[in-house]
Amino acid sequence: VDLNVQNPRIHQIFGTAARPGLVEAFSDGTIQVSATKIEHLCVLSAGGGTTHPLGLEQLTPFRDVIYSLGQEFDFVIIDMPAINAQGFPILFANQLSGLLVVLKVGKTKRWELDKMFRLLNEDQVFGFVFNRIKEDIIPVRKV
Repeated sequence: VDLNVQNPRIHQIFGTAARPGLVEAFSDGTIQVSATKIEHLCVLSAGGGTTHPLGLEQLTPFRDVIYSLGQEFDFVIIDMPAINAQGFPILFANQLSGLLVVLKVGKTKRWELDKMFRLLNEDQVFGFVFNRIKEDIIPVRKV
């Protein structure tokens, strides 16, 4: 699910339609996922067509969409904007059962992590994904 409604990209990455998507599901209740070329992977794009800031009025429809998807799929993964991005949907993040935090190696600062843990329930954080690691940073052992 692409929750990055200010800068949606999931539809581009997986080659699916931009609309209808999450924004349309908020307004009319219809959830239309798109199959991808990857077996067993479907996408719910952000939809909308223009930037739509997320507000309290979308919180209940968001819960409904996530619940419905959870009934249909084994896993529901939500792609969210960076926590330091303007308009980060904290209330939406707190509706999820768990979070994987993506960190850019060499770019993410300690104070950004501290801020994240002040804003989110730390029990929700399942783990971290280290993104953009250069091979020379981690020793590779050949077997």
